[in-house]
Amino acid sequence: MIRLVTHNLGMKIVALLLALGLWVFVAAAQNNVAKFPGSIPVKAVNVPTNFSAIYDTKEVNLKIAADPSVWKQLSSDNFSAFVDLNGLAAGTHNLKVIVNPNLPNVSVIEVDPANIMVRLEPVEKKTVSVAAVIIGQAADGRTIGSIDFTPDKVEISGPKSLIGGATAASAIVKLNGESDGFSRDITLSVLNDKNEAINEITINPATAKADVTIVKAGNNKTVGVKAVTTGLAASGFFVSNIVVDPATVDVVGQDSLLRTTQYIETLPVDIAGQSDTLVKTVALSLPAGITLQKDSNQKVKVTISFSGTSTSKEIVATINPINLNPGLAVTGYTPSAVKIVASGPANLVNNLTSADVVLNLDLANKSTSSGIGVDLTAAMFKVPAGVTVASFLPSSLSVAIGQK
Repeated sequence: MIRLVTHNLGMKIVALLLALGLWVFVAAAQNNVAKFPGSIPVKAVNVPTNFSAIYDTKEVNLKIAADPSVWKQLSSDNFSAFVDLNGLAAGTHNLKVIVNPNLPNVSVIEVDPANIMVRLEPVEKKTVSVAAVIIGQAADGRTIGSIDFTPDKVEISGPKSLIGGATAASAIVKLNGESDGFSRDITLSVLNDKNEAINEITINPATAKADVTIVKAGNNKTVGVKAVTTGLAASGFFVSNIVVDPATVDVVGQDSLLRTTQYIETLPVDIAGQSDTLVKTVALSLPAGITLQKDSNQKVKVTISFSGTSTSKEIVATINPINLNPGLAVTGYTPSAVKIVASGPANLVNNLTSADVVLNLDLANKSTSSGIGVDLTAAMFKVPAGVTVASFLPSSLSVAIGQK
């Protein structure tokens, strides 16, 4: 029995210690390590002067280790998460998210995601008008007569990519059955397509005073909706079609105003640099004294299509002999060059090079000769999709073939 116990005693002791250590580790992990029940907001620090940071991932999740007594008092306020932009230049950066707890005996085991993409852009400024976005309705038989803002223009600043598409600072005027006019200070915001405030854009001043008059409503009227655009399409493109859905809206207002109102405009849609179909959900720009009928949608969907302007260009084709006997080679062409006139969208045609226009000469079963006549057809030319061969010269080639 003693021999049974003492045989390989050293190895048995080591195994016992390892087992005990493993048990302690697992027990500790089960008691102390877990996912933090909540998310931690991420901030950008050390942003270079005159730059703005854009990042889609705004929060991270944590796995932490903490003493059981500490877990009960933990909240998201006990952690700070940030990405450090110190010394970085404009562009997109893959940055590690740093998380620091502010309580003792708390360790961050895992951050999810561990890295986020951050884009540094120069800050731009511009002046835009304050535009009303009306939510709700006035009392029955009443409507907004006018809305005057003080100030009526504000300065917005933020990343270049966001500022370029911003056309107005929105003041959300909420109605709840009012029968008389009122004045109200309203916090301004620049809204995206989902009617959400773009937090990266700063507005100065941040609020505007709205003086709202309420007047007696007149008759109903159905009018068309006109999409308003701003900016120029990409070079070589033009707006070929605009579809508004719904195409008409029902409005109410004073009789004198309804008689002269034939359509309601949308807030401007920025088409600067666009070439692909653009779909935007846009608020309506209601003139003073006109409101939408009760429960009407305050926004419409605008679909804008673009087409390339047509142009033509003369270009020398690259001659490509095919199916020639492997022991033979082309020694020359007469004339030495073939020119085509290519036509199509300007953005395609203007960028064409000789490498893009290939004349495939089928020389199957041809033998050595000082000059074999080949008639050319438009089908022999290979050009990019969207481009056509309007004409070509010459109409035939003389091909000299010799031994390699």
